Amino acid sequence: MKAFTQFKERGVWDSFPIRIESRFPFGLFCSSYQQIVDFEITVFPEPLEDPNLIPLNFAKVGSDDIAVNELNEEFYKVREYRNGDPLRLINWALSAKHSQLVVSEYQSLSNSQYLLVYHASKIKSAVVKEDSSLILRALSTLILNFKNEHRTLIFIADFNNWERIEIVNDHSMNEALKSLARADVKSTHAISKLKHVLESHQDMHIILCSHLEIENWNTPDLSPYQIICLDGNLDCTEMSYEA
Repeated sequence: MKAFTQFKERGVWDSFPIRIESRFPFGLFCSSYQQIVDFEITVFPEPLEDPNLIPLNFAKVGSDDIAVNELNEEFYKVREYRNGDPLRLINWALSAKHSQLVVSEYQSLSNSQYLLVYHASKIKSAVVKEDSSLILRALSTLILNFKNEHRTLIFIADFNNWERIEIVNDHSMNEALKSLARADVKSTHAISKLKHVLESHQDMHIILCSHLEIENWNTPDLSPYQIICLDGNLDCTEMSYEA
């Protein structure tokens, strides 16, 4: 005997049909019936196999200082580059400013918070391919990874009416995944709400995502911070916002 049902699209259902079959060997006899199941099921975008979507370091550049953070460590000090230092520790912004290579040293990070923002604001003249499947899968991956790493993550998306979901337990993670299951992704030209969200969370590590290619993004000025950006092709870069 086996029970099966098939879901071909994202969504959240309070009830759904399931068919029960009973078969004898060689297909000589088969009986089945259909039952309506009354518990909730959520079909969210499938997480990607490769979880390494973003680099290990976040950079925040202030007017007088710099702080570079890894996902599990926080900035301690900047010093001159030495042979054998990992290249990922090089602080390119300060290296260019001082005309010599410098690296960042770290110490243990305890309660640092991260902000994951999805937007669909495009440049008005841009003609873009409207395919959100990859970036929605990337959002699923990031949400699950941060939860598994026991890191606090705040998720905000325009398709969720910019509602703030702070992912701190299984319930809040499920709410975030439900929002992905229901997501109706449409490009827009308005950036005022995106600007407000970013400016309201400047003290956090920010990951900014969109199904659009990054050259087609319409984004606000936000000086003097740098933000990790992930676009619809899963290309990752750091973007600086300058007034």
